[in-house]
Parts: sequence; structure tokens; C-alpha cells
Amino acid sequence: MSSKLDLDPGVVVACREAAGQIAAQVTEQISGRTTVSVERSVTRLLGVDGANALEVPLPNVLVDHVHDGGGLDRGIAYWLGNAMLQTGRSPQQIAEAVNARDLDLFALELAQEPAIRECVTAECAARLHEITARFEERGAMRKRLGNVPAPLRYVLTATGDVYEDVVHAKAVAEAGGTSSL
Repeated sequence: MSSKLDLDPGVVVACREAAGQIAAQVTEQISGRTTVSVERSVTRLLGVDGANALEVPLPNVLVDHVHDGGGLDRGIAYWLGNAMLQTGRSPQQIAEAVNARDLDLFALELAQEPAIRECVTAECAARLHEITARFEERGAMRKRLGNVPAPLRYVLTATGDVYEDVVHAKAVAEAGGTSSL
């Protein structure tokens, strides 16, 4: 079998094997690591929203608190789950208390990891249920209103400032496009 590029099949196989080995090594190195961006997304999934008086998003405040305390390697879900168990508060209430400096996540007694995992899993399930319900509502609305033509423009909005992103997204929508925040 010859390729369109007249490549040696043996070289192609060797390259694919090398690429597989490199990918496995990278996966091993990054496994169990996280980023501030990923943890902010997890925080939002767990229901934290809004901003403080300085317009800093509460997910940022919460993740920065854990990062500055040296605990981000465990993930924000660990600290939120523990705080939920220890205080009986919601993730939103915890973020607001951390922002007000009424709560230090590192000062709380640590619950057993299985209990934290169960708490966070239940919270994620509740949030995913809400997301699914909204998705179904939008589907029903589309069905009721009929199909509309797809926008001719699509703009990815990601400045890092959620409030500026909203301004951009509105401008895109007013121009007849679709934006993703």
C-alpha cells in the first residue's frame, strides 16, 4: 500500500509509536496536576458565582485563597467539600465568607476524604441536574419557536475578566453573532 505522500510505511509506524510514547510521558507528568483556570471552572460548576465589591469574581477569590495557602494541589473541590461538611454552608456561602475574611478554609478541621468526595459528588450531581434541566428548557423553547437560522458569526470571548466578557458577548449578539464566554 502506498501513501499519497509516498511515505515509507515503516517510518509512519515508527513515528506513531514515538508519538504514543511522548503522549504517555506527558500524561504521566501532568496527571494529578491542575491549574488556577481549571480550579476556577470547578468552583463555578459547584455553584460559586458573582463578584465582590472590587468586581473580582468570587471563584477567583476562593481559588486564590487556596492557592495562596498552598493547597491547590488537592483541588478546590477538596477544600469546598470539607468546608461544606464542617460549616453546613453552600459553596456560594463559603466563597462569600472567604471573601469577607470570615472563613479560612485552612483553619477548619479536615474531614475524612471519602466523606469529602461523597459531599462534592452529591453537589456536582445537583449542579449537573440543574444544567440538564436548563438544556432541556432551551430545547423545548427551540421546538416551540421553531428553527432559526444559525448566526453568521461566532466569537469566542475570553479576556479573563468575566464582566468585560459579558460586554463583548452583548456586542456580538447585537451584531447578529453568537458568543461563547
